[in-house]
Amino acid sequence: MTGRALVRVELAGIPGAGKSWLAAYLAAEVERAGLKVAEPGRRVGPDVGAVQRLSRKAATVAAAAVREPALTRALARAVAASGQPGVQDVAARIVQWQVAQGALRHLPPDDEQVSVRLLDEGLVQSLWSIGLRGDVQPSLATLDASDRWQAADLLVVVRTPPAVAAARLASRASRHSRSQQLSPEDLLAELQRGDQLL
Repeated sequence: MTGRALVRVELAGIPGAGKSWLAAYLAAEVERAGLKVAEPGRRVGPDVGAVQRLSRKAATVAAAAVREPALTRALARAVAASGQPGVQDVAARIVQWQVAQGALRHLPPDDEQVSVRLLDEGLVQSLWSIGLRGDVQPSLATLDASDRWQAADLLVVVRTPPAVAAARLASRASRHSRSQQLSPEDLLAELQRGDQLL
């Protein structure tokens, strides 16, 4: 192969749908076929220690703000206008967006031979998170008004019945999904709403 052809693949789905599991499975299969795979979301995933994860996210957000200040401001205004339940939710949605954009934009220098980049937290998942507890329209309008954002080349929507996803979330030892903090009834209702939104 001459040069590098990079395909960016985003997996989107409700919490508990199996995005992380599918990403790991796909990465192994693609590498078995002889292509190098990057999973940039693992650098900031729940398996990474909290201090390291937060510092990596902070560095990504700061780099995005320097690289795309106008888009960062516009996105922050759009998320603030979305009616999120609290300031912490607004901040979390902005960070999620910037981390997804950072994962789509850049490869570390030692990953120049990567052919496939798999994301289980990309643009669509960020928009879904905004829309789950607020109005996604201001963010969509911001994207419409700019060509400075990145999207995956291929979107894979992982569909799982909400009741199955709820059972998976309940059986997880980790509690990194904000949906996992809900009562079983509220969790199922949120997953059903999230499935419709997706």
